[in-house]
Amino acid sequence: MRSTRLLISIVAVGSAASLGPGGCSCNSSSSGSPPAQEQNNDAASDDSGEGTAEAGAEAAASSSGSSGGSSSGTGSSSGTGSSGGSGDAGITPPAVTYNVCPDNNPSNTSFASAYPLTLDSSGFADLGAGVISGSDDWFSWIAPKHDPAHVWVSYTVPTGNTTQLQLENENISSSDVGYDDSTRTTNSQTLETYFETTNGGTFYSDISSNGSACTSFDYYVDALFCTDQYEDNDYETTGNESGPAAIAFQTTAYSAPTTWATATANFSATINDLDPDFYSFVSPLHDPMSATVTYTEPTNETATLNIEVDNAATSDQGYDDSSRSTNSQTLNVVWEGNAQATYILDVQSGGSSSHGVCSSYTVALNGLWCTDEYEDNDTEDAAVTLPDTSSTPTTATISSLDPDYYIIPNPSTNGSCTVVYTVATTSTQQLNLEVDSSGSQSDINYDDSPTMTSTTATTATWTLTVNWTSDDSPEYLDVTASAKECTTYTITCTSN
Repeated sequence: MRSTRLLISIVAVGSAASLGPGGCSCNSSSSGSPPAQEQNNDAASDDSGEGTAEAGAEAAASSSGSSGGSSSGTGSSSGTGSSGGSGDAGITPPAVTYNVCPDNNPSNTSFASAYPLTLDSSGFADLGAGVISGSDDWFSWIAPKHDPAHVWVSYTVPTGNTTQLQLENENISSSDVGYDDSTRTTNSQTLETYFETTNGGTFYSDISSNGSACTSFDYYVDALFCTDQYEDNDYETTGNESGPAAIAFQTTAYSAPTTWATATANFSATINDLDPDFYSFVSPLHDPMSATVTYTEPTNETATLNIEVDNAATSDQGYDDSSRSTNSQTLNVVWEGNAQATYILDVQSGGSSSHGVCSSYTVALNGLWCTDEYEDNDTEDAAVTLPDTSSTPTTATISSLDPDYYIIPNPSTNGSCTVVYTVATTSTQQLNLEVDSSGSQSDINYDDSPTMTSTTATTATWTLTVNWTSDDSPEYLDVTASAKECTTYTITCTSN
């Protein structure tokens, strides 16, 4: 429950009162037009900036229950309409008991005459009002972001009263964006709706009743119940709406041979079924990258997240839509990035028990998920010369996404190179070592049948060896991998 919220009250004391666009206190004239306000009238109090008098708020604190019943009930029944759900139903009505009935002839009885509300800085507003059959109450407000909104109504009627209220929301085109007409089964009822807004768009709520007696209700808007600092990042490309949120990598420089360059970004955000999130970032090297999203859902919540990575042309580079079998889930995508290319992470939520679920998640981006000091050595044209490894092996990393090419030292003599690597016993990773000459159609020597040198219950160490003679004219040493996993290996080359 929010600890603070904007309070808007509409109060009638003694004679009938109605709410007009100017927040005035009006009599029950048949036309519904607000008369001129008299100096001593009890006017409606509206903290959204529409009202002008203070006496009404003071009267609300001391007023008694109306003929329609107090609107301060607990709202034990949640809505099941087209966009209904449990969501924030735990938020209780205002502490003040509103005496807003009778409200026999309000002036905000249509879409065109909807009473405008001003949301507070957190996107919230609430008010108390009254409604009777044939004279709906309409309210409007402007959405601060392209985000999911939660709009709900709570009301309570006396025992034996058969009155039921309905809540419908519309956009500026008068199109329905969410409604709740759930049947009331107890004295108190909460009608709930969730829908996606547009940045700066105007939205309307229509509260109607089937009862001839005025029924008091509390009306709530939470237009930012699931937002974060990266909104509005709801589209993959930039058009009329905002595009992906730009994420910058935190980087470190090379410090060969034990500390290699890093490029990472870690952040948290929120998501709802109605509102996907997109993030863009730039690849540092022609190297494998990874995107990891972790989230946890409450017990019995059915929401599941999925992620996809696209390039700037929106071509899929990889995705993870694994089903969640426990409360927590980690999703991961690994792909080969091109140097200085833009990539987009798409995070989406689906299948929640209601649109009122706001899921928190964390993102870990690794722009150099599998790199070393010799990158970018992904082709023969980009091959790098191996240092003297006869006494001290050199260390590198590899993935099936990213082969490594080296220029052989001392190719004019007989020699050999050995690669040693360790993988988990459950891994399918296998490296291949090959020596060849420039432009040759066949290799001089290769080894793809490793000999295991040591093992434990959890790891196995394998060795590859290739040999050549001075007559072979070798130029390049190629290392490739069979699996995406990032594997560390060492190279030792000797000549004789």
